[in-house]
Amino acid sequence: RRSDGLLIPDYEWYITHQILPPVTRLCEPMEGTSQQALATQLGLDANQYSKGPANNGQPKELQDEELVNYQPVHTLPDEERFESVQKLELKCRSCHVTSSFSGVFHCTSTPLNTLQLTSGLSCTNPTCPSPNLWGYPSPTELQSRISNRLCLSIRSSLKQYYSQTTVCDDVTCGLRTRQCSVLGSLCLERGCHGRLVPEYSERELHTQICYWESLFDEEHAVRQLTLGKTKSPEILGELKELTRKFGTTDGLCKQYLSREDRVLLGDLKGEVRRYKERSGYNWVEKGLWSDLFGSVGGTSGTSANAKGVNAKDTKRVKTEKGLGAILAAC
Repeated sequence: RRSDGLLIPDYEWYITHQILPPVTRLCEPMEGTSQQALATQLGLDANQYSKGPANNGQPKELQDEELVNYQPVHTLPDEERFESVQKLELKCRSCHVTSSFSGVFHCTSTPLNTLQLTSGLSCTNPTCPSPNLWGYPSPTELQSRISNRLCLSIRSSLKQYYSQTTVCDDVTCGLRTRQCSVLGSLCLERGCHGRLVPEYSERELHTQICYWESLFDEEHAVRQLTLGKTKSPEILGELKELTRKFGTTDGLCKQYLSREDRVLLGDLKGEVRRYKERSGYNWVEKGLWSDLFGSVGGTSGTSANAKGVNAKDTKRVKTEKGLGAILAAC
C-alpha cells in the first residue's frame, strides 16, 4: 500500500507455500484426493506435484488401527497391489488401438451380467476385426513384440532407479536433485528442514517387476480370478464355480489357452524372472537370523574378521538387505 502499487505480491508463491501445504494436510485423510488435484484447483502447475501426497511415493507408515487387520501385500488383489505401477500397453496390429495387456486371462461381463473369460493374448477392443494374437499372424511375432516392449520398459525403470534422484519430503520445498549431502538425508535447500527421499525407491522397482511377472504367471492369474472388489457378485460366483469345475490351474488353462499360448507365456515369464532373480531386494541373506539375534556360541562375525571386514559393519549391511527382502515378501 505504501509503495503506491509499485510492489506487486507474488500470488503464486503465497498459494504454493502458504495455502497448498495446510490444505494438503487437511485433505490427506480423504480418499480420492491428492496434492496434484488440489494444486490444479488452486491454479498451479499440477506436473510439479505428480507424486501425489507428501510421502513422494514412499510406503506409508501403518497406523495402529491398520495393524489390527494387517494384510500382506502379496495377498491383495492386483488392482490394489499394482495400482500405481506403469501398465504394459500393446498396440493391436489389426485395429491399431493401444490397450493395456490384461495378462493370462481377460475377464469381461456381457450386458446381461454374465461371465466372458477369454485368453489374454487377444486384443481387448470389442470392435477389433481380428483380435486373436493382437492381430499378429503367429505367436512368435507376438512374443517378439511383447518381449521388446518388456525390455524397453524394464530398462527405463532401471535407469530411473539408478539415476538416484531424490526429492524433499517437505511440500513447501519441492527440491529435486541428484546431489549428495554431507549431512546424510537432510535437504540441501537453505532454510529447509525436510529430508531427501528417493524419487523412485527400490520397493517401487520391485513392485513394478512383480507386476510384469504376474502378467505371464498362470497360477497367479487363476488365484486372482476370484479376487477383486470391482467384480460383481454374479461374476465372482461364476468364477468360483469355474475354478471348482476344473480343479487345477492346468485344467483351467487348457480350456482357454492353446499349447502355443502357454509356451509363449512361459518364455515371457522367464525373461522377467531373470531380472527379478538378480535383484538383491528379492532375497533374504542366509545369516539374517544369526545377525539379528546372535549365535549361541557367541562366534558371530568370525568369518567377517577373517576377511578383514569389520563384523559390525557386515552385520548392519546384511540386516538392512534382509529386512528389505522381508518387507518385499509382505
